[in-house]
Amino acid sequence: MQKIQFNDIPKYTNLTFQLIYQKKIKRNTRTSVLREYNNEKWQEIINKFQNKSFISLEDIIFSEIKKNEKKLFYKKDEGFIFATNEYIVKSHIDLYQSTLEKYTNNASGLVELGAGFGAKLIDLSRRDSFKNIDLYAGELTDSGQYLINYFSNKLNIKINTQFYDFRSSTVRNFKIPTNCVIFTSYALCYVPMLRKKIIRNIINLKPKAIVFFEPCYEHHDQETVHGLYCRKYIEVNDYIKNLHSIINEFINEGLVNVKINKNVIGSNPFLPISVIEIQPNYN
Repeated sequence: MQKIQFNDIPKYTNLTFQLIYQKKIKRNTRTSVLREYNNEKWQEIINKFQNKSFISLEDIIFSEIKKNEKKLFYKKDEGFIFATNEYIVKSHIDLYQSTLEKYTNNASGLVELGAGFGAKLIDLSRRDSFKNIDLYAGELTDSGQYLINYFSNKLNIKINTQFYDFRSSTVRNFKIPTNCVIFTSYALCYVPMLRKKIIRNIINLKPKAIVFFEPCYEHHDQETVHGLYCRKYIEVNDYIKNLHSIINEFINEGLVNVKINKNVIGSNPFLPISVIEIQPNYN
């Protein structure tokens, strides 16, 4: 692990140059997300593992990246760090564990929405805090759902996997018990302009708590170069821009209690996630 000064970032990543010269904005639609993940990224993982008789937890966690390869990432309290993917992944999951375990006592389950191919949920399931809690995954892509079931079967982990679309899923077509702990991780960011209805639909699932581990455009100020780079990265990739505003609407209506820790960590130094802990008021 090596700390890096901000001015030295271009020595470790091409992202600064890409942001300076990139003019075309990538558009995130349901169709583009399905093409990128269902047809391309997750299908590549299926092809990689379909003929393997044995698959380990480590195989799953590092299915897209090399465990010992080093890259630049960001931690709020430490700045920019050059470290192995193993260290970066562990730093993220440690944060997820320490946050989510505050709410899982007497909860009916742990639910990840936008679960991808299940790596984070599977990683958490092997930790002591979550070994005795029911697990649920909601995922948009068919290939992602297939991989969650495939990997969980290989590791003998029970995960209830269902189709979930942030834009349309409700209590009528996504079934989990009340009093679950729900979380998302780099998933809501693919909905560029969040509608209030999307968060309301999650609250209508009657969870004990909701935790968003998501990039938040509005949490980046325009008074620092890093903040400007982060805003630009979100803009050119068409990621979510109004999560904070929508959450504030629910706060102002007295519907939720919220705790926010801004820009905590990012495997991409220009896309750190904020931790947004939400407890609905059902009175």
